[in-house]
Amino acid sequence: MLNLSSTGRLLIRHHRRRWNSSLKASTTTASTTAMPSSRFSFSSLISWYSNQLDRRPVLTKIISSALIAASGDIICQVIDNGSTTATCIDDTATTATATASKNEEKIVHTNKGTNDVVFDDNTDIRITTDNSTTQQQQQQQQQLDYYRTGRFFLIGAFWVAPATHLWYGFLSTRLLSGAATPKRIIQRLLIDQFGAAPIFCPTFMGLLWLLEGQKPSVVVTELIDATPTLLISNWTLWFPAMAVMFSVVPLKFQVLYSNCVGLIWSVYLSYASTRLQQSSDSDSASASSS
Repeated sequence: MLNLSSTGRLLIRHHRRRWNSSLKASTTTASTTAMPSSRFSFSSLISWYSNQLDRRPVLTKIISSALIAASGDIICQVIDNGSTTATCIDDTATTATATASKNEEKIVHTNKGTNDVVFDDNTDIRITTDNSTTQQQQQQQQQLDYYRTGRFFLIGAFWVAPATHLWYGFLSTRLLSGAATPKRIIQRLLIDQFGAAPIFCPTFMGLLWLLEGQKPSVVVTELIDATPTLLISNWTLWFPAMAVMFSVVPLKFQVLYSNCVGLIWSVYLSYASTRLQQSSDSDSASASSS
């Protein structure tokens, strides 16, 4: 009897331990499964993106470059439309004030004995502001140019992403391979900014203008005039940005880093392309009129 009872106790203890361990395991699994949905963070997003870069490096860079280039153009359009609308409102108010001032000059005289104001029969003090036309202009200015955003999307996908992927890989693994020593960083920076940038920037702007429907001869002429301004602006932003990238950013994240900086650059390129186009149109118009 004693042997049976001791054996039974051992069996009970054994089953009890197994049940407790299985209960702990199920609880841990449930909490681990629920962790990503309840504790989503920026680090998990970076981990996911890094995984995508390892699995599909070119496709991931194409999608991210295209989205960032399009986002930069949208930001530029929103800012530009807001400033243009404010300018239009100021111009309308100025015109209305000037019209009212001119109409006030049509007051003939005041009766000497009274304070009554006497107007000429032909006086017209209406403010000649066409509200409907102004509203239509504002609505047109506030609408986004999706074709223009699409052009930035295409250039980001099929020019920026492949070009930067091949160039940074060649620069860091073939041309100037090795650890990121201060000497190596300076060499990569100088070659990138004085070797690749003078090709990359005009090509981006030229592709954009070609997609807008301009003739190649006109694009070449405009690029000759615009390239010095583009390069100076490029070096102002990209020299410090590339110094940081070549110093601390791993190779597989360099396209992502350059795209993040490129968001600011895309805003500038969108602004510059519009302003350069407007100045070119005004120059051609003045030349034809003269």
